[in-house]
Amino acid sequence: MTSHPQDPAEDAASKPASDWILAFCLGRLNRHAPETRFFDKLISTLQFRLAHSRWPGQKETLQDALLALKNSDDILSPDRVKTTDKELAKTFVEEHAGPGLAIPTLAVLRNKEEANAFAFPARCAIKPTHGSGDFIIRRNGEPIDMPRVLRWFDMNYYRVWREANYRDLTPKVIIEPIIFDADLSNELKIFCHQGRVKVIKYYTGSHTNKTSMLYTADWRPLHVALGTPLAPDVRPRPSNLEAIIEVVEKLAAHFELVRIDLYCKDDAFFIGELTHIDHNATGQFFPPDAEDRISRLILHGEHA
Repeated sequence: MTSHPQDPAEDAASKPASDWILAFCLGRLNRHAPETRFFDKLISTLQFRLAHSRWPGQKETLQDALLALKNSDDILSPDRVKTTDKELAKTFVEEHAGPGLAIPTLAVLRNKEEANAFAFPARCAIKPTHGSGDFIIRRNGEPIDMPRVLRWFDMNYYRVWREANYRDLTPKVIIEPIIFDADLSNELKIFCHQGRVKVIKYYTGSHTNKTSMLYTADWRPLHVALGTPLAPDVRPRPSNLEAIIEVVEKLAAHFELVRIDLYCKDDAFFIGELTHIDHNATGQFFPPDAEDRISRLILHGEHA
């Protein structure tokens, strides 16, 4: 099974004609503009405009806060850059939350020669440490798309979305065991603000047909989704929710706004990665009118 990062302008066809023009210009600008913070901010602002049909700063929402973070110097802080790298993030987890909490590492391949010579396990997850949303799940010794793996060493994910925390990452490929059979129903994405868990995103469905629902920190269903269609059913509260929150808040204490991604099943859980700009500040709420309510819950702790 494979997954690819989302194309920044893939939904342009559903937009009005003016947005088609903006998407076309944005694509050319992203490819040809100098890799400076001025153009990072300009391109990111235009991405926001294309996604939300408004300019940032007109509302106080999660997406506005994420764009402000993306355009700030904080996104280049040492801890944010370190935890963007999927290998180094595990060191951060161990340093601040304890050993054995990050997904184990089977190998890290540091160049194309190592990748070509490596004997990949029959069951494993294969990911670029310097990218997002791109991975290969090998379940039973299937052939590996090696040209794709080798292309990862030439990839700079920063150039896709202008997320500056990716800009200077060293290209590597990490090999991990398949955690809980890579079942989406075991995947949580936890939004934290000022070191506290605010909202938990719980997936259902499959990797090709994802749904999700948001929950409060005490597991009240909000009947809202972010970035996927809304799941039809409420999921049971994880039996180890308190232990998960305790660990997550140890990590979140180092960031004003962050998303901690993990996998859990029964009493076990593993931290997968830390995400600093959820959906590149272009994520859509379902239903759309829930955006203000959920944003107040995350950013101000107001009841949903």
